[in-house]
Amino acid sequence: MNSISVQSFGGKAQPQFDTQAYWSTRRYKSWVVFLTSTKGTGRNKTQRSHVMYVRASNSQIAIATAKRNTFLTGRLSGHCRLATPTDLGCVASTPREAA
Repeated sequence: MNSISVQSFGGKAQPQFDTQAYWSTRRYKSWVVFLTSTKGTGRNKTQRSHVMYVRASNSQIAIATAKRNTFLTGRLSGHCRLATPTDLGCVASTPREAA
């Protein structure tokens, strides 16, 4: 399954999550898609960026879905990565002691 190891960082234990192993067994994955919009040329060139969270079976579909559902206009480029537990809102907790 997925492996979580603990490493020390700044005096606190930080869990390291194996994202590839976790998502490898699931058909639909959660992707963090970074989109960039470019308008204009030369000195008048402007860029805007937007981050979206998309559920899709592969990265190409995730980027295409994000491009269809963004508010950005102009030439769109994008790249993505698999979502980690932190991206999805998970927080670390300490286990309770048995009473």
